Amino acid sequence: MACLCPVVGDMRDHLGFTLIETLIATLVLVSGLVAVAAIFLYSVDTGLRNQRRTAATALLYEKMEQFRSAPVNDSIWIPGGSLNVASPAAGYFDYVTIDATGTLSHSTTDTNAPFMRVWQVPHAVPPSVTVAVYTFKAGSIPRSLEWIRATTVAASSF
Repeated sequence: MACLCPVVGDMRDHLGFTLIETLIATLVLVSGLVAVAAIFLYSVDTGLRNQRRTAATALLYEKMEQFRSAPVNDSIWIPGGSLNVASPAAGYFDYVTIDATGTLSHSTTDTNAPFMRVWQVPHAVPPSVTVAVYTFKAGSIPRSLEWIRATTVAASSF
C-alpha cells in the first residue's frame, strides 16, 4: 500500500501565509477599497452637479416664460442689462434661492443665494433677450460658474 503522506521535511513551509503574501493581499484589498471610495465620491459629485444644472435650467425657463408672457411694449422689454456677473445692471439681475419644497425666493440683495440670473435686452428690432444663470464657487478666489445661457427673439409666436 502506498503512503499518501506529504514528504516529511521542514513543516514550517506549509503552516500559513508569509508576511510578504499578507502585505501583497492587503495592498490589493486597500487598492480596491480606494477605487470603490473614489467611485462613490465621483457619483455624489455628479449627482450634485446634475441637481444644480437642472435647477439652473428651470430658472432660465422661468425667466424666459416671464418674457414670453409679457407684450413687447411691457417694461420688462426695456433695452438694457448686462451679462457681467461682477457688475450686473440694476433691474436686470436677481439672486434666487430654492427651498426644500421647490419654492423660489427672488432677491436683489441676497448675495448668499446659490443662483444668480442676469439678463440683457439689446436695442434691436425685433426685440431679443439673453438670460444666463450662474452659481458661485467658494475658495481662496471665489469665481462664478455659468450653468446655462439662452437667447431668444420676440416674435408673434415665441
